[in-house]
Amino acid sequence: MNTVNGYVYTARQIIIASFSLPVNFDLLIKQIKHMKRIYLLLMGASVCSSTFAQNPLNASDLNTTIGTQFEQYSVMGDFIGSPGTNQIWNFSGLLAGNDVSVSTFEYGNTGGETHFPNANSVWSFDFDSFFWFYQIDDQELSYHGSYEEGDLSISYSDPSVHCAFPVVMGGIFEDTFTFEFIGEESPGAATGNYSAEVDGHGVLQLPWGDIPACYRVHGTQTQEQEVEVQGNTTTAYYNGTFTSFFAPGYPGPLLQVRSGELTIPELDFSQSQSLTTYLGSFEFLGVDEIEIVDDLNVFPNPSNGQFTLTFENKSNRDISLEVMDIQGRVVHAEAAIGSGFGSVRHEFDLSDLNPGFYLMRLSDGEHFQSRKIQVVR
Repeated sequence: MNTVNGYVYTARQIIIASFSLPVNFDLLIKQIKHMKRIYLLLMGASVCSSTFAQNPLNASDLNTTIGTQFEQYSVMGDFIGSPGTNQIWNFSGLLAGNDVSVSTFEYGNTGGETHFPNANSVWSFDFDSFFWFYQIDDQELSYHGSYEEGDLSISYSDPSVHCAFPVVMGGIFEDTFTFEFIGEESPGAATGNYSAEVDGHGVLQLPWGDIPACYRVHGTQTQEQEVEVQGNTTTAYYNGTFTSFFAPGYPGPLLQVRSGELTIPELDFSQSQSLTTYLGSFEFLGVDEIEIVDDLNVFPNPSNGQFTLTFENKSNRDISLEVMDIQGRVVHAEAAIGSGFGSVRHEFDLSDLNPGFYLMRLSDGEHFQSRKIQVVR
């Protein structure tokens, strides 16, 4: 449990808050009743000076490879950077804060699909059987809810849209959403509206590296829900902003910032809320991975692009080298870097690649062995 600015947060609440639009008032109201603790459940849903081409971001640019693993970090803050082109959004000083392990999961194996029949993409968190459900198609990325057996579940009769494809400068969309939830007490429902514009393009700087060709989607959000307090029914309101940063090759928004105010006028209650979440520590899915060499090492790592690779070749096969980006595209390849038994030392140069994470993969023609590497500036 974590206390920030006098409020108490659990790790699960911060996770649920991260990438979904709506605010769930249920837990907040429960704490107002008992006057013990206030839980905030925010539901919902290398400096590069070059000018990057504003290529549209399409659904096919998102990485939906099953088994991709990463960390989600949550910190308090409401900085969102500036709109415009050729921006450098500097979030490199963010502290890690709360973090949780996430992986892209195969739809159909969670046990909760009956609640989300139109979803086709799933994120699995390291809590037991805790999942987020999305739909990704040629038109939009939408959030359909979360599910955990025997605990808080949220499903959308009208899903919340995070972005409309293609993502291009000046693109606008407006979305209404309705979701139902089942918590520790009685079920509830809420409705809301999200109006957004793609208003920025540039480089997103995160603590682990710089990501070029990012788009900023910035919008305003309203939501209302009937709540019961001490036997009386009243209405709670949320008004705020929701800002997301998208880049090709990642499973969803790399960073999101939410800031707004929750009010219950009849109780003369108001509370400001802000939360920043971002992704990092990506791991790639390995296929047919076995140890084809001994004592594999790559250094320095991270590097400005100049890497040295050493290993002991334990077979008489030729060893080839490939480097792949997070979308699985081969961005560097060399044949026969090591032939025959014995020690191998090989240097390779990736300084022409954008900063970020890559997968270095060795092959003997039948099997693969890989290491995650990072290019920084």
